[in-house]
Amino acid sequence: MKHAAHATDAYVGVVGDPNWEIRAQGDRNGDGKADLVWRHKRDGTVYYWQMDGATPVAELFVATVDVSYDIVGTGDFDGDGKADILWRTIVAGDLWVWLMDGPVKASEAYLGIVADQAYQVVR
Repeated sequence: MKHAAHATDAYVGVVGDPNWEIRAQGDRNGDGKADLVWRHKRDGTVYYWQMDGATPVAELFVATVDVSYDIVGTGDFDGDGKADILWRTIVAGDLWVWLMDGPVKASEAYLGIVADQAYQVVR
């Protein structure tokens, strides 16, 4: 994109299993370029694709997380220049943040409960 106009597009690749979904994007390693977080919706596996523009340069395993948790947001919650992951349980509404260093969970913090599923995280 160039401002609000489509400038060009690029082929990134094929993911043959439709159970893989891109659940978040953001600069995960501090290089100033957006990366992708993939999640397998059936088994909970999470992978991070380090990107260089439209080119994946590394595919890194993050964790396998119970499918009752959903990635509901991303952002630099600790100010280290690297995007972190916000999780919420689908039924109870527990909120957790994973403070990330690339594909590694450096730490986690429990934020509380927002049980009413009508409340959604605005991305």
